[in-house]
Amino acid sequence: MRAARAAAAAKKAEEEEKLRKATCENLIRNAKELKEAGKYKNALSQLAKARDLGVAEALNQIRDLEKEIKSLKEANSPIKRLTDLFGKILEE
Repeated sequence: MRAARAAAAAKKAEEEEKLRKATCENLIRNAKELKEAGKYKNALSQLAKARDLGVAEALNQIRDLEKEIKSLKEANSPIKRLTDLFGKILEE
């Protein structure tokens, strides 16, 4: 009886882990699509949800993608573009 319960619990834990991994992969995929569309804030939100799932295998990928998106977000900010434009004007 105990062995059957333990086996059932182990199987349930395994299924939950598979579901967490699949969900994490979907969130990362969504974040990449949002990044390509220039929706950086939403992409970072998807990555935060993926990180919260605690899938160890995906943490490096999440971290690298977050860094890339934050860099793109900063480079495309209107204030950064204006500052660069004024810098170019002042140089001339």
